[in-house]
Amino acid sequence: MSTMNYTFEAIGHIESPFKEKFGIPRQSQLVPEARSILRLRPSMRDALTGLEGFSHVWVLFVFHDNMTAGWNPLVRPPRLGGTRKMGVFATRAPHRPNPIGMSLVRIDRVDHKADPPAIHISGGDFLDGTPVLDLKPHLPDSDRAAGEVRTGWLEEAPRKPPLEVGVTAAAHAILEHLAAEGYPELEVLLTSMLRLDPRPAFQQGEDARYAARVLDFDIHWEMRGTVCRVFEIRDLRDESETAS
Repeated sequence: MSTMNYTFEAIGHIESPFKEKFGIPRQSQLVPEARSILRLRPSMRDALTGLEGFSHVWVLFVFHDNMTAGWNPLVRPPRLGGTRKMGVFATRAPHRPNPIGMSLVRIDRVDHKADPPAIHISGGDFLDGTPVLDLKPHLPDSDRAAGEVRTGWLEEAPRKPPLEVGVTAAAHAILEHLAAEGYPELEVLLTSMLRLDPRPAFQQGEDARYAARVLDFDIHWEMRGTVCRVFEIRDLRDESETAS
């Protein structure tokens, strides 16, 4: 079989609250509070006609931060604790022969008149700046598998209860201040994100401190058993203003 190469041009990109890979939900729909904006090229405006009538859309995108990392035919799914290997085609790992992802997200609003046109979505699992290749409306009848549905190795994967997430008094005071400044859903977003335990499988079970960038903030939390506690929120806007 001869090798064929194809070239695709992105139709737009995603502005996401997740500014780095650590902390991104491992699947879409797990954090409904994660709100993003898909900004399309101006030439795509007419292609959006009718999309506002759908509640959900499939987003096909590029794992652009993995382009130079290569791929392996066998990967270690986090759901199996990182101790067993599965074929990459039996997983949704981002390191693939062709770095293409697909996520189902809710359509909050289609803004035809924006310049460039935009789709406001929620429940995404995208890194900020993700290039988008295509959109396909979700069709409940045809997108639902017919007959018996099996989920392979997931059927034997252990079910981890969500973490207990708390916030120190100092961090809560900052969250209240930020809510008044235009970030009213930040605390709910952080709680939903952290309760899923974003740590790599080999680090789960360890008591340690971690940090991730979400929106315009560095979020710092510590793990003690199954309890996660946010203890610091660093405003990166202040640092950028000082640097300029």
